[in-house]
Amino acid sequence: MAQDIHAFPKFKHCPLELQGMIFKEAIPRRKSPVIDFFFEITKNRKEFILGISAEIPKAPHLLPLLNACEASRKEVYRQLKKVKISGPPNGFGSAEKTDDGVPVRYFWTSWTPISYTYTYIDPVRDTLMLNIPSLLRLYQYGGSIDFSKITRIALTAFSTDDEDASYDPTRYKKVLDLVGRICPDLKVFQMVTMLAAKEYYRESNPKTDYRILDLETEMWHTDFWDEWGIVKLEHENRIADVLDGAEEMGTGYFHYMAFLQQEGREKDLEFWKRLKYTPALHCRFDGDEEWKSSGKGAPEPRLYVLALDAWLPAYDDGTVLDKYKGLAQIFEGDPW
Repeated sequence: MAQDIHAFPKFKHCPLELQGMIFKEAIPRRKSPVIDFFFEITKNRKEFILGISAEIPKAPHLLPLLNACEASRKEVYRQLKKVKISGPPNGFGSAEKTDDGVPVRYFWTSWTPISYTYTYIDPVRDTLMLNIPSLLRLYQYGGSIDFSKITRIALTAFSTDDEDASYDPTRYKKVLDLVGRICPDLKVFQMVTMLAAKEYYRESNPKTDYRILDLETEMWHTDFWDEWGIVKLEHENRIADVLDGAEEMGTGYFHYMAFLQQEGREKDLEFWKRLKYTPALHCRFDGDEEWKSSGKGAPEPRLYVLALDAWLPAYDDGTVLDKYKGLAQIFEGDPW
């Protein structure tokens, strides 16, 4: 037997099907299940140029399998989805017209190397997080993203251009129309509250462990605390505002469903009926890995809710701590 237990020289003689099964199980998962696929598209109206820049997290955890051999590389490509930004094939796009009705051409230029405008995700487990203004602008000017096989997306609403600040009463409808057109395999759709996007700035640290938390309108402010362990009046007011905004978004969704029914768009109506739609909160997970050096007796994982500037206790997998968990199991015999 070889002394090096890490070597398996006969592996290459195994059937390709068996090799594929082994490599499939060996594909590592990302630390964060939320991939912040953030890009900006800004317009230079004087020079008629669209500039695109991106801060999309790479997938270095896949490099060992991508570089190991052809079989491992094929299995990565088979199991994961490459998500990339594509510009218009002719290099320009037009979403405006002159007073005479002549289309105004905007030419695309990339401020980010093309190798930074894509990533790999697990299309079933991972949530692809995108920003509404740039997503709309991408498609308005002829760009696209291949969303086939992707089952989970979340949308934020950070302003990336001056025109984003202008009020557009049809924007919500435009977003849902676009999602329904470009995401054929979608099963879970989380809309980060519009109000929340006005209350905080996006974090650009690629190592941030993002989570998207479904927002329940019956959440109470006592579930949250700030860095001093209390919830002040301004937090209570902010929480109330965000919850009100979530309720308004839920109402807008049902109005959109009614609109589809009124317009006789049965195919679109069926698409939205079969998926899960929820208003959501944008969170950062802290697993408290340094709990020992902090003198704690045990780790205290938590979720920082950016829109609320407040924390929620969590389990070590990043899910919200259920303060009632155990009561039904103890008193009613429910399974743990």
